[in-house]
Amino acid sequence: RRKGWKSRQTENKTRPRATPTGDVLASDGQVRIIRSFWIQMADAGAVKERSEQGLRAWVRSATRRHHEQHAGWSAPEFFPSCVAQKVIENLKAWARRCNIKLNE
Repeated sequence: RRKGWKSRQTENKTRPRATPTGDVLASDGQVRIIRSFWIQMADAGAVKERSEQGLRAWVRSATRRHHEQHAGWSAPEFFPSCVAQKVIENLKAWARRCNIKLNE
C-alpha cells in the first residue's frame, strides 16, 4: 500500500442504478428534491394528502404518459432519470401556478 497498491473495491466506482431496459434510474438527489417539493407544497396548502401515499398516487398519475404501458410508476425511486426531471419541472410549474416559492 505504501508503494501505491490500491484494492479493487476502492477503485470500483459505484454505477448508477438502471432499469431492465438500460435507462438510468432517478438519482437519490432527484428523489429528495421531489419529496421536498411535495412537502413544501403540502405545507403551503396546494396538496391535500401530504403522506407518502399521496405522493405515490400523484406520481403514478403524473408519469402515466411517460410509462411504456401507460400505468405510471409507483414511486420516485423507480422511474428513469429523464422522467424524474420532468416530474420536478411539473412540481415547479404547479408551484408557480399556486404562487408558492419552493426552496431547493
